[in-house]
Amino acid sequence: MFAISTAKAIAPKSEKLASRELSGVVERGSCVDLFLDGAGSIQPSHSSIVWEGELITLVFLVTIPEDASLGTQCGYTLRIASDSMPLGRVDFQIQIDDENTKRVAVNDMKRYRTVFVSYASKDRLEVLKRVEGMDDPETDVFIDVDRLESGSKFDDDLFTEIANRDVFALFWTDHAASSAWVGNEVEFAAKMERERGTPDIWPKALRLPIPPPPECLSDKHFSSRWARMILAEETLLNRKD
Repeated sequence: MFAISTAKAIAPKSEKLASRELSGVVERGSCVDLFLDGAGSIQPSHSSIVWEGELITLVFLVTIPEDASLGTQCGYTLRIASDSMPLGRVDFQIQIDDENTKRVAVNDMKRYRTVFVSYASKDRLEVLKRVEGMDDPETDVFIDVDRLESGSKFDDDLFTEIANRDVFALFWTDHAASSAWVGNEVEFAAKMERERGTPDIWPKALRLPIPPPPECLSDKHFSSRWARMILAEETLLNRKD
């Protein structure tokens, strides 16, 4: 069982200002990625740990915006993934009462239960291998394995699936970047996220170099440690040859 407590802010006495738990099943030895987004400057915005079942403290240095006045509430979202697969999110606020007092309120915590997989048909085999890692009894994964992009009509029912999912998992490659089908899905998912807050969009680069992201997703993390590892392994094999 993996649990994460949030949020701990560094105040004059380093007191814990708020604590809640988001639980999910994560195997020991899994790589857990945490992404923090929100107001002001955040360093680092991404941190990784190897989960061994022990309590681990991670520090994100958050600089409140200079123009934030007393009483201002600054919003933040912490997104969590296990072995690059989306696990859940925590939404919280930091309120500035005075120079030495900050209050943290956890607004919402969500364990992802449903996932829509967006990909280009030419990447199907590689994507199916990755999606296998999402297969657990608590997660419902939708992947359209029957798509025939060349000359086929986009199925409007896919919009309904996207709108009803917690996560929009985008497998990003050159093929996906040039796919009108994927483009339709991305634009709709981005619209839903802006208007309703869901689905959460999780881009995953399958290989390097990473193609330029869609303009509507320019604020998302497109890096992939798996893609970097694959490139390093291929480079090593080529040198041996």
